[in-house]
Amino acid sequence: MEKGGAWTRETAGGCRNHPATYALNPAYQLVLNGSAREEDNEVMLELRGPKDYAIGLEVTAVTLVNPAAAASATFRRADSGAFRSGFTYLKLKALPAGTYQIVPSTYQPGQTGPFFLTVNSTHPIKLSRLR
Repeated sequence: MEKGGAWTRETAGGCRNHPATYALNPAYQLVLNGSAREEDNEVMLELRGPKDYAIGLEVTAVTLVNPAAAASATFRRADSGAFRSGFTYLKLKALPAGTYQIVPSTYQPGQTGPFFLTVNSTHPIKLSRLR
């Protein structure tokens, strides 16, 4: 599933190193209707943007479907690591079924331009834009 988006003057918040503007970044909601066996759930996220920008992804758990999994889950947040020029990805294995927030960002605030977020999963997903 692919969603197009853009960092605009209002939404180009930069990375977490910029706490005053990070929350302005676009955000997406991912709902994973995965298997009860977490090890069966895999999600692959790809972010493509302008080649002259260092870009990254962050995924945060919002709610988990299985309360027992929520209590024992070690997954709370993951990111794509070092910011990369124009393309980055994040592969999540053994992901508990639930709702997650995805934040695509540039390294520096104020960098505007289009991006494409692609999410593939071993199980049905719903992807929608939050902001």
